[in-house]
Amino acid sequence: MQAQNPATSAFAFSAAYHRGFLIAHRPTIVPLQKDHTNGLEFNIIRQTTGSKQWQQIYNYPQIGISIAYWDIGNKEKLGYGITAIPYLDFPLSKGIKHNFDLKFGWGIGYVQKIFDSDDNYKNIAIGSHLNCGLMLQPHYRYQASDHLALGAGLSLTHFSNGSIVTPNLGLNLATVTGNLIYGFGKKKEYIHSDLPNFKKSSRFTIFGSGSIKQVYPANGKNYFACTLSGNYTRQKTIKSGIGFGGDLFYDHS
Repeated sequence: MQAQNPATSAFAFSAAYHRGFLIAHRPTIVPLQKDHTNGLEFNIIRQTTGSKQWQQIYNYPQIGISIAYWDIGNKEKLGYGITAIPYLDFPLSKGIKHNFDLKFGWGIGYVQKIFDSDDNYKNIAIGSHLNCGLMLQPHYRYQASDHLALGAGLSLTHFSNGSIVTPNLGLNLATVTGNLIYGFGKKKEYIHSDLPNFKKSSRFTIFGSGSIKQVYPANGKNYFACTLSGNYTRQKTIKSGIGFGGDLFYDHS
């Protein structure tokens, strides 16, 4: 087992600013577009060093949690949003100074102002305060010094409750972002070890899930829905496989 230099900070903290717009993915969203979207995002980051096999296979990704505050761009109808999202940040191109990465994750999203048939009936995008929050960010990072890095990229943030409460067209925020990253903690070196010989294998998985949903008109009755899924996969390489599967759905609505 041997290490690769340079060493990296075990942990990092980053602060990012976002500016963009609410995507009108349907014509009915257009009236909700008013001002630009602005966001402040803070991240706590742990750099993997190869202590696990998958970390070496995927070129030492970062693991983190993102906490962000969003001015969605329509204070009257939408208000503000908050996301708390655990994520993985995978290197697409990794160098000593220049890095291109892909960051994605899902967690919790909160929207301040939601649909109300009396007071906020024009907000046909979201019907619940608590939602799922999804994040996708391709970005560039420049290592300016041992501890300080600068970054810039694109970001897509999505709020949705899966129609547990209607309306649920969802909110999609497209932004450009710039950030500062500061590394701290004891320096650790990347681990390079000989990976075990890959052996092709097969696996079968089965899983089920259930939930409630609403259908239009808004504020209607709750219905039960569930799914049962089975999949067969043949692992062809250490990173990829092929397979097929089937799904059974029950939707009482």
